[in-house]
Amino acid sequence: MTSLCRSAATTPLCITIVCLACQLAPAMEAVDLQCDRRADPLGVAPSPVVLSWSLESSERRSEQTAFEVQVATSPDRLATPDVWASGREDSPAQHVVVPKRLEPRTPHYWRVRVWDETDKPSQWSAVAKWETSLAPTDWEAQWIDDGRPRPQHDAEYYEESPAPLFRKAFKVEKPVRHARLYVAGLGYYEARLNGRRIGDEHHAPAWTDYDKRVLYATHEVTQLLAQGENAIGIEVGAGWRDPLPLRMWGRINLRESLAVGPPCLIAQLEVTHTDGSRTVIATGPEWRTHPGPVVRNSVYLGEEYDARRELSGWTTPEYGDANWRHAIAARDQPKGKLVPQSAPPIRVVDRLPGVLLKTLPDGTRVYDFGRNFTGVVEVDSPSSGEEQVRLLHGELLDDDGRVNPLTSVVGQIKQPGVGGPGAPDVAVQLDSYTPAKDGAWSWAPRFTFHGFRYVEATGLADDSRLTGLALRSDVASAIEFACSDERLNQLQQVCRNTFESNLVGVQSDCPHREKFGYGGDIAVTADAMCLNYDMATFYTKAVEDLADARRPDGALTETAPFVGVADAGLGDGGGPIGWALAHPLLLDRLHRYYGAERLIEEQYAVAEKWLALVGRLAPDHLVRVEIGDHEAITPTPVALMATAHYHESAVLMQRLAKVIGRDDDAARYAELEQHIREAWRAEFYTGELNNKSDWTQTTSCAAVRLLGAGDADGALAWLERDLSAREGRLTTGIFGASWLLETLTRHGRNDLAYLAATQREFPGWGHMLDSGATTLWEHWAFSDNTFSHNHPMFGSVSQWMIERVGGIAVPPDAVAGDRVEIAPSVVGPIRWAKTTYRSPRGPVRCDWLIEGESLRLEVDVPPGVEARVTIPTAERTRFTESDLPADRSNGVELLPSADGTAAFAVGSGSYLFVAPLPIGSTSAAAVD
Repeated sequence: MTSLCRSAATTPLCITIVCLACQLAPAMEAVDLQCDRRADPLGVAPSPVVLSWSLESSERRSEQTAFEVQVATSPDRLATPDVWASGREDSPAQHVVVPKRLEPRTPHYWRVRVWDETDKPSQWSAVAKWETSLAPTDWEAQWIDDGRPRPQHDAEYYEESPAPLFRKAFKVEKPVRHARLYVAGLGYYEARLNGRRIGDEHHAPAWTDYDKRVLYATHEVTQLLAQGENAIGIEVGAGWRDPLPLRMWGRINLRESLAVGPPCLIAQLEVTHTDGSRTVIATGPEWRTHPGPVVRNSVYLGEEYDARRELSGWTTPEYGDANWRHAIAARDQPKGKLVPQSAPPIRVVDRLPGVLLKTLPDGTRVYDFGRNFTGVVEVDSPSSGEEQVRLLHGELLDDDGRVNPLTSVVGQIKQPGVGGPGAPDVAVQLDSYTPAKDGAWSWAPRFTFHGFRYVEATGLADDSRLTGLALRSDVASAIEFACSDERLNQLQQVCRNTFESNLVGVQSDCPHREKFGYGGDIAVTADAMCLNYDMATFYTKAVEDLADARRPDGALTETAPFVGVADAGLGDGGGPIGWALAHPLLLDRLHRYYGAERLIEEQYAVAEKWLALVGRLAPDHLVRVEIGDHEAITPTPVALMATAHYHESAVLMQRLAKVIGRDDDAARYAELEQHIREAWRAEFYTGELNNKSDWTQTTSCAAVRLLGAGDADGALAWLERDLSAREGRLTTGIFGASWLLETLTRHGRNDLAYLAATQREFPGWGHMLDSGATTLWEHWAFSDNTFSHNHPMFGSVSQWMIERVGGIAVPPDAVAGDRVEIAPSVVGPIRWAKTTYRSPRGPVRCDWLIEGESLRLEVDVPPGVEARVTIPTAERTRFTESDLPADRSNGVELLPSADGTAAFAVGSGSYLFVAPLPIGSTSAAAVD
């Protein structure tokens, strides 16, 4: 306004303009409307439906005090809603459950307005929408398969078994209002309508236990239809429905644990006409089927494609299918209920150019895609020939420049006889393409995926182009992180490369050798994943997978879906406790980060029954069976680790019980937690720490977590001495690494955590970086023949970087991120960091910079979030916020804090703190 107020003569005008500006200033707004944590989704189950929103406001300490939601079947009806209206609800909640079962197959439009702390209403939000899925009774389609004879012996599964094509021609005789395709093809499907691909998903549907749940997709296909003649065609691959009988590690045959059968399809195309009538094209015996050009496909061994068997135009209405056979009712029909998929679909999220490294004397070409990733290779060739093109995938190169596939060999099948009858001697990732004899071609595998960086190609024509198609579940990124330490930036990117490589329907241990949803990997990385990505719907599916996999006695499993792996587990086929606790842990994190109370209510009994089983098997409160601190340099006693996990499980169950109002249960779990503490102390702790030769870094971290304050101090001192003596070198496994960073940071030794995170010698993350890693390794040591180079289980370091270097953490008592901790650590040579976390309530920003002997901290907090800001400072009386003494600044409340820090409570708004650094902290002069 100063540009308008050039003299005192204009003062009245200034006052008028300023007042008008105040009146017109934007009030609080509801934005980012979501239905079941998705924007404008198709195929939402009719009940219950959760609507949520974020808030924007330019005012400090702005709070929602009430809301009103309206839902109608068209935007024009929102003024007088024909579905539901909440009326004004006096509540700060930024979500609401629609309290009725909705009509299936129906579009719904909705909007929300909110009231702020002054009881001022916002404008109505922009209109959002969702569409309900089919009701279970709406399915007219049948499961079908191609009717071909099935293998009778294991070796026959390795013979040619073309992926079946299914086709149906039909007419559209009346004008169309809209059309939807509801479809699930097991294992994976690809659909086309009138020759055009439906959707951009790959490897759909996401993997589940098909005897419990089958996920189906809803596609909007109105624009693909034509008046008159039409045709739909769907190709179905083996996927997890028809896996090969490989004997992984010489003993685990997936077909003995999974719900298996021939590739099968259920699809229902519904065309709604402008007169309100509906035409339904549903799978059944009148559909036609024929073998396709994908002659072999396996999620592990790869795909073989023969272009000479292509059927040109088979998904168009003009194609003649008289010689195709009729489909039959599916054999070994999936028993699971059909459920609309809400987890993000798998998509191509990046395209990586293949760089030709060398051409070997025999004509073999070796390509580098720049980093380890998950996906397939797309080949563009300028000409065809009779020679088959073969693509061998691997993470490493041998000394002679050829691809080394040994770290990605399926199930460690590396010699004759290990993989079972018919299996290859060495189970490598190998794709092949046999071209037709006319002209250029382009191809990428459809029903497999691999983990790799390098490809060895034979049979390629000159000037062929290879492109890596990076595939993953399309979870949205939730973090932006950068700091002045480029090695930490590199490590964060390596963590994200690894996380994204292992999100293909399940959170896997590795994308090549196993591909299983191991609970241990989830348990140690869940916080890192939730800070890096929006994991709400992905992890909801993971919880449901874990529940579906539970054994009859209530035991939770090591992997979900269950594949028969049960190492050192509890119960009949149950998993080790540190892996099984992924179920209650995810429930806790989904509530903390996303507010998933309803899911806790649905799943509480599953976790309750599991922990009761553990209790019966551990009457003295000591659990003596478990894998332990997996991949540790120095092993920690198994019983010590297992009992520590039992304690963590009791803590988690106490939290879950409180969330859903089970106070008696919460008290019971609090008592159990105390009994476990006492049993752990009696069994594993003597109080004599100075000469504890059998202690490990992991032991000391467990002791800090379980012992009382005085004894915990002694355990912490032992850890500090050991880590300092080793100059930051870790001896931990996957659990200990996570515990160590948390323990050091929580007790004021972030300097040692930084030393451990950046140690450049074995063992440590820095050693991986210096060895050329682009994804995290399975083991601290480099391996060229056994251990995977793409394993997320050491990824907890990403959480440390975001929370402690970046300065943003979501505390355990948060609900849908309504509380955050802003506490950047001034450590090592780091002089600045910039971090933005996109929480469900809006973006949280923490940018800090060392200027001379002062720390400059900029913080953004969205409405609906309370932040505790903790600043390292030498003098609590010499800090400012927006150029005012902080304790006099609007919206800033001084809190008690530890020595060497100042702490404040702030609500929504933007803040600028400046504080003198503690004595001895990094300064600009020190790092220049």
